Amino acid sequence: MDIPFKNAENAMTWLRTQSKSPFWKRVILTDTDDFCVAEIIDHKAIFPPELVKTQEEGRF
Repeated sequence: MDIPFKNAENAMTWLRTQSKSPFWKRVILTDTDDFCVAEIIDHKAIFPPELVKTQEEGRF
C-alpha cells in the first residue's frame, strides 16, 4: 500500500500508530525507491538502530 507523507514527522506518526495496532505483526516503512527506512516486528523496532534506541528510551 502506497501512502505518501508530507514530511518525516507524518511518516513517523503513521509508523508509531501502525506499530501499536494488533492487526499488524510487521510494519515496514520504505522510501520512494522501496528501500527500508524503518521496520517494526511484534511491536518492537528492529531497524534502524536510532529507532531501536528511541523506543528503548520510551520516546517512540
